[in-house]
Amino acid sequence: MLKILAKHYDVKMIAWSYRNLPSISDLEIVKSLGVEVEVLKFDPLEGALNSGLKLFSKLPFEISFYNLSEFRSAVLKSVKNDNIDVVVAFFMRSGEFVKDLQIKKLLVAEDCRTLYQQRSYEQTDKFLQKIVRYHEWKKLQKYEKEMMDKFDAVSFVTEHDISSIRKINPSGNYHILTNGTDVVHYNNSSEREPKTLLFAGKMNVHSNQISAIQLAKEIFPSVAKAIPDVKLIIAGADMNAEIRNLASENIEIIENVSDMLSLYQRATIFVNPHRGGSGIQNKLLEALSCGCPVVTTTTGNQGINGVDGQHLVIADDSNDFARKIIKLLGDEDLRAKIGIEARNLILQTHTWDVVESQLLSIMNGILDE
Repeated sequence: MLKILAKHYDVKMIAWSYRNLPSISDLEIVKSLGVEVEVLKFDPLEGALNSGLKLFSKLPFEISFYNLSEFRSAVLKSVKNDNIDVVVAFFMRSGEFVKDLQIKKLLVAEDCRTLYQQRSYEQTDKFLQKIVRYHEWKKLQKYEKEMMDKFDAVSFVTEHDISSIRKINPSGNYHILTNGTDVVHYNNSSEREPKTLLFAGKMNVHSNQISAIQLAKEIFPSVAKAIPDVKLIIAGADMNAEIRNLASENIEIIENVSDMLSLYQRATIFVNPHRGGSGIQNKLLEALSCGCPVVTTTTGNQGINGVDGQHLVIADDSNDFARKIIKLLGDEDLRAKIGIEARNLILQTHTWDVVESQLLSIMNGILDE
């Protein structure tokens, strides 16, 4: 998205980097786009301290954790001195620094955070998680409602997120700005393994942990009973012991994959029993772009809007999920047909050209006001 903005506007990016500053070579990649860059180091210990000090404030944890005074100062200085026409804030945690500035502003919210925390609260069965997520959900209801009125435009990746935020605040100026995927890199393969299921995602994300556990404990045993030589791969970064311990003779755990392409191209089916969260599933965009048949849930299909049985397969409980995996594994022609339609869908709806058109439309609307 930064590349798109730099193609059409003069851009200065102010960002923070977790724990360590980026290398000079990494910064040069961004600067080569014609972007002026200022990066500050983010210390998670300072974030934790901020959250503790603001525990009883109106700020949700996901905002207070990143509420760094040094970053705020850098943003305010740039707005004052650099002849800025529009501020583009990525996520609400960045929007917090600019929400009250008298300047044109776009908030790239991505997803409805109130919806995310509500679903996470409803899905978790861990007592401490219940308490934390309920507390965060209730704070976000008030905070997110107020934030929507402070920006000239707010973008979300799915219509479902927009309909959810409208229930909280119907007066905001909301737009679709979907996520794109690199359809050249994530390309189709005819060399798929015959009985390999794949699930992938960052395993420090609560909804991905739930999906991985559900797959291994509730869904995969039924599939393996019907097809004894089937294999499940669970791949991703930041795995905890609970996920690592899912490994067995038929379940392979792969950590810290540098490039998912080879796994998407190996897999017979990509499986994602998504139960919570909000926004759009980028891993599904990548798998679909690779022509990998996908079995997911109704919420997993949000923002993708694939047709069940044509672009992907939808199942909303563990038994149905297992049945549909078994059916797909036994029907090579159906898998091939769905794989072709899946890639065609992504080529029509989730290329970076589509994102560019959406973003420019939003920016033009702000600038023309």
